[in-house]
Amino acid sequence: MHLTGGGQEHAGGLLSRPSVQRAVVCLVLVCVVGLIYGQVVHHEFLLFDDNHYVNENPMVRRGLSMEGLRYAFGFHSKTYWHPVTWLSHMLEVELFGMDSGMHHLVNAFLHAVNACLLFAFLHTATGAFWPSAAAALLFAVHPLNVDSVAWLAERKNILSSTFWMLCLLAYPWYVRKRTAARYTALALLFVAGLLAKPMLVTLPFVLLLLDYWPLGRISLGRVQERPGKKNGRGAFRPEGEPPGRLLAEKVPLFVLSGASIVVSSVSLRVGGMMVESSLTPMVLRIQNAVVSYSYYIVKLLWPSGLTFYYPFPESALPAWQVIGSLTLVASVSALVLAYARRAPYLVVGWLWYLGTLVPVLGIVQGGLWPQIAERFMYIPAIGLFVCACFGARDLAARSRAAVPAIACAAAVVLVVLSGLSWKQVSYWKDSYIMDLRAIEVNPKNYVALVNLAVYLCNKNRYEEALPYLKKALEAHPTDNVVLSTLARVYRGLGRQEEAMRYLEEAARYDRQGVEARYDLGLYLAEKGDVDRAISQFEQVLGREPHHVLAHYNLGVLMAKKGRLDESERHLRTCLELKPDEVDCLNALGMLLVTRGKPSEAEALFRKALTVDPRNADAQNNLRALAGKKQPGGAGAVPDDSESIRRRLEKEPGNARLLQLLAVRLAGKGDLDGALDALGSYMKLRPDDPAGYYNAACVHAKKGEVDKALDLLGMALDKGFSDWRLIETDPDLDHARTSPRFRRLLEAHRGAGGADGAPRG
Repeated sequence: MHLTGGGQEHAGGLLSRPSVQRAVVCLVLVCVVGLIYGQVVHHEFLLFDDNHYVNENPMVRRGLSMEGLRYAFGFHSKTYWHPVTWLSHMLEVELFGMDSGMHHLVNAFLHAVNACLLFAFLHTATGAFWPSAAAALLFAVHPLNVDSVAWLAERKNILSSTFWMLCLLAYPWYVRKRTAARYTALALLFVAGLLAKPMLVTLPFVLLLLDYWPLGRISLGRVQERPGKKNGRGAFRPEGEPPGRLLAEKVPLFVLSGASIVVSSVSLRVGGMMVESSLTPMVLRIQNAVVSYSYYIVKLLWPSGLTFYYPFPESALPAWQVIGSLTLVASVSALVLAYARRAPYLVVGWLWYLGTLVPVLGIVQGGLWPQIAERFMYIPAIGLFVCACFGARDLAARSRAAVPAIACAAAVVLVVLSGLSWKQVSYWKDSYIMDLRAIEVNPKNYVALVNLAVYLCNKNRYEEALPYLKKALEAHPTDNVVLSTLARVYRGLGRQEEAMRYLEEAARYDRQGVEARYDLGLYLAEKGDVDRAISQFEQVLGREPHHVLAHYNLGVLMAKKGRLDESERHLRTCLELKPDEVDCLNALGMLLVTRGKPSEAEALFRKALTVDPRNADAQNNLRALAGKKQPGGAGAVPDDSESIRRRLEKEPGNARLLQLLAVRLAGKGDLDGALDALGSYMKLRPDDPAGYYNAACVHAKKGEVDKALDLLGMALDKGFSDWRLIETDPDLDHARTSPRFRRLLEAHRGAGGADGAPRG
């Protein structure tokens, strides 16, 4: 066979050279993508999946490492197996840190690369310059692709498509000279794509289509179109090969596809993401799959009302939709088959569309499966673009007078689509804008309602979040995410009994995730029910072993139970997963102090100050250690209250001893003596918030709630910011029942304090 990259050439001029023409098209593609998607440099990480893939994933946040490599190739909850995608996120953290704009720009860059590779493949394989350029431009600017590019979590879609395009480009190269080395290169690109996302399982099927057109390896008994002539439409003597040989050639690739399907299915089951047919009946799945084919075409032709999530139907679809879609698919299929010889690109483009959508039609479902998803059209739409652009070429060839009209129409379409895409990208700027847009498109979109409520909760805007959650609960009264978020809102509003009720319901319906159990564990810890809290956190780790805050909370609770070895193990695991977790650095440091390892503890406190230079706990802990290291200090600080008092007679200005005396007396139940010691401590260190906080705890234990809250307010005024301790410290249980307690915390958080929402 003789494959060339020949396009339309004209005598004279630099731009008449094919290589220059191709370079100009690629430059235009890059510029157009840059104009549409350059705005993503200002986009934030989203609460919907971006947090799981990047900014709240401790393994990804560490960048590239051997442990990260093991994580990438392991099976996890909330996602299927795509190790190459994990590694790409880790590499970006290594290069750009947690700069969300740079992470988004990589998606845009890969989209531009994909458009250029698509053009290169079509031009190389067909020799038709303008149709190839037009198809690539449609791919670059169509609004259906915004979902894949502007959503960082869809890196797997963009990256796997890059390998798809490389495989398409490598296939004609292999056909030109069929050697084992070239086939191996094709197979390796295919494997890399499967490891980025198993969407590539249909590629061997597409390669068989390409054997018919444009590569001309399958003959239907007539002279076929073939690249190589100056206009890219030259006739040639068919060099058909036996279909059995072409099929056998793809067998290794089909085997790789089968292996990918098996591994992906296993990963979904291991991660607890597989949606059983008992929850979504197979009949409904098939109905939706049939209707989806028509729905996607409508979205392609009229891209309005686009959004990030379309809720899956909960009941049977109307018969007219199913029958109508079947009729459309059958009619178009019959039409393109009738033109299979005269316009082979039609049958190839149509079957490309039908075949590549199969893996994402929802027959097999994992996780939160949508009715349709624009990102699912990233590869399938190419088949329809090919039909449209090469069809326009043939139309222009039949009527030269129509060429200007076709060119003008194409220009208008591309400009309009570019404008729509630019606007669509702006909806992905942050979670608030994205969710509001989704609710505007569909007011009953319960996923958007919940996501918006979570966003508002993170901003402590609980009253605003409540109406959205009530609407979501009407649609899904047993959804554990809705229930646990409602509990969070009621906690924020100080309505603890309602919060507990919703948390328990959420945990009961939590079949797949861990967040409801994590939140329930936090609430039980706050109430002082340590044993039940430990049980909930252990269940969280049973489902998600890398849950950072579950390890942290277990470490704290195990220490309270006196199980110091287990406490240290969990705290160290927390720091392995997230080395800059300040609360854990302080907690492990304090544990090591009690275990006689002051030097190691000091290193942890100093690291905490490196991460957060104003962290009051780390400062206090370092001062306490310094007190121990004074003459007669380390190891000589007495443990019993009488010995401490005798030391204080010699060192009346030793604040560390006063603090230690208060702790010892409170532990023995001498609360008045503890308050006397703390009073002396606060006179020595009037600006240390820890003294006021400890005094608040003692008054709370005495039942003197108003005094406790007065002192807690003073501690907060002076910079005390350990919100987790305030929320969980059992010494404050009496004070926590007062409505004033919640108002006090909200007032200080709203004034610029740290976000006290559960971090899970």
